[in-house]
Amino acid sequence: MVKVIRKYRKWAMGIFGVVLIVTFLFTGAGNSLMGGDPMKVTVAEVGGQKIKRKRLLESERELETLKSLVPDILGAIPDLKSGVHWMLLVHEADKAGLVGEAGDGEAWTEELAQARLLYYAENEVMTEYASLADLLRNNPQLLRNLALQKLNNSQWLFSTTTRAADDLRANKDLVCRRMGIAPEELNLALARLRGVLRLVTSYTGASARVSDAYLIHHARRLVEPATIDAIIIEADRILDEAPTPSDAEITAQYEALRSVTPGTPPHGLGYIQPRRVKLEWMRLSREAISKAIELDPVAVQKHYLQNRAKFVGEFAAERAAVEAELKDARIKTVLDQFDAIYKARIKAATRRLPVEGNVRTLDATWAASQPRMEGLAADVAQAVREATGVNMPLPEVRVASNSWTRLDRAGSLEGIGAAQFSSGTRAGSFPELLSGLHEFMPTANLGLQSRVPFDTMVAGREGDRYYFCVLDWREQSSPDSLDEVRDDVVTDLKRLWAYRKLAADLPKFEALASTSGLEAVGKLFETPAQGTIPGKPAIDVQKNVRITRTVATTQDPRFQDDAFRAKVMDLAAKVGWTTAPTPENAAQRTLSAELPAGLSVVVCQLSYPTPLTEETMRILRNELIRELTVEEMRRTGGADSPFSFESLKARTGFKDLEAPKAAPAPAA
Repeated sequence: MVKVIRKYRKWAMGIFGVVLIVTFLFTGAGNSLMGGDPMKVTVAEVGGQKIKRKRLLESERELETLKSLVPDILGAIPDLKSGVHWMLLVHEADKAGLVGEAGDGEAWTEELAQARLLYYAENEVMTEYASLADLLRNNPQLLRNLALQKLNNSQWLFSTTTRAADDLRANKDLVCRRMGIAPEELNLALARLRGVLRLVTSYTGASARVSDAYLIHHARRLVEPATIDAIIIEADRILDEAPTPSDAEITAQYEALRSVTPGTPPHGLGYIQPRRVKLEWMRLSREAISKAIELDPVAVQKHYLQNRAKFVGEFAAERAAVEAELKDARIKTVLDQFDAIYKARIKAATRRLPVEGNVRTLDATWAASQPRMEGLAADVAQAVREATGVNMPLPEVRVASNSWTRLDRAGSLEGIGAAQFSSGTRAGSFPELLSGLHEFMPTANLGLQSRVPFDTMVAGREGDRYYFCVLDWREQSSPDSLDEVRDDVVTDLKRLWAYRKLAADLPKFEALASTSGLEAVGKLFETPAQGTIPGKPAIDVQKNVRITRTVATTQDPRFQDDAFRAKVMDLAAKVGWTTAPTPENAAQRTLSAELPAGLSVVVCQLSYPTPLTEETMRILRNELIRELTVEEMRRTGGADSPFSFESLKARTGFKDLEAPKAAPAPAA
């Protein structure tokens, strides 16, 4: 038999090769002989063109990269849904010849910095009015109108332009490290974004013809202002007067708003929680390790003699520096030893788990064998003591398994919240690391997943090191129970009580303002200091606030209330656009209103009139035409916008080949 095989081995090899080729042709690279690559599987079609899974994941990653670098610029793309939506937008822009090479994205950097000035202005508005952040987040047009006021400040504009360019260049490097991509890939992503924006603006920037009568009519609505002096009284001003709500009131409030997003009218209250996690972590204190290290006097003397080029003085004078250097070296040895043993323990615990991408697939037995920080701290510390001879203290362990940590508040966690991570080419803050949790962002590839201790330390201040594990996670959703948001519910009920009391007192405030001026109303809320309790100053009057029917041209977002603006404009028309303010007509020029979105009330008086003029019309004509055009497109576009996900899917013939097929209808 062996002789036969040897005699005809060439024929045998040829036949075997033919069998392999035929098998490959019929089954592709994914057959059992060849193994297969899941990244090369066709998962979608666009206009008959096959899309591999790798292309979809690259699109998701590209979108996440752009979100990290220029989230504000992406906001110009209507209702951008997902990586698939982004891929279709790029496909359309590329087909129209609007997408350049990576060099186009790099050349766009300076111009992009200029375009981001509005983003900087919006961020500063959010910082200045942090107490109304939810209102601003849920009213982007209001936020933009307030930010535009900063762009009219030439001094702010000059200083911010340079800062924006410097920040963008630095952020490009940071994003490349964090996402693990080359600068060329980031510039290509920017080139694609530039092409998509060219596509979008070619539609939204279309010109329109507007008659003079139509333009004047809408100019009165959009830009004709009334000027007022005003005083705003917030519910928080009298919060200490509010009674403690009963359990029944707390439960009713929670049940009514548990599924409502914060910022939702009428009062901006709601208890939908953003992304959040449950954590446990240990702190390796550099100071505590330093105190545990005892230096051998002989070793100190020896180190001094061996390094006289560095320690040129007498031993007594140099002793502290010598000891500090030796101690730093010992501390580093302890820290590095701890890190190595910790990683080895995690690797040993997870070795049996299958690997999928950069994470492990957890089985039903993992809950029983999962390493916990308390056990790891004791085990690793003991191993370090044996390896180094340093009687290092037990690391401090914190377990926050009974409460959720919101990602937007993770930076406020004591110690670890201010820590920084560095993993390969990626780096960032602790909250940024949490946002890369596999369950939140499968394309992040950081190796951070729920219920598996993260094997890379995060560096805190003063040289401390932190090791942590995400015990559980939630996407944006309703709270698990009332206990999760009880404190917020109680505070909100007290604020509502205070707001309703202020609203009931509005006639009294308005009458006082009519006779004694707005300053007298502000002094009603002035309180003296009592012992260690500080006093409260009178509420200031805001002067020369300009109001139109569509916006209040002020940086204070509390004035952005449609009903209030309408009352002001109606009063201005009633009093007369040319009527000057006098003490005699103070009562006629005074009004009060509730501002429910900010849980506040306002008392105001019309100031000097500012009627619409021909000069204003000449200056603002082109801007008004653009505004009316965008408004018309917004009103008529809706779900049929040419760049919506549904429109793009229909226009490009997109087919999701992995979408679950509908079950067949039951037989009659």
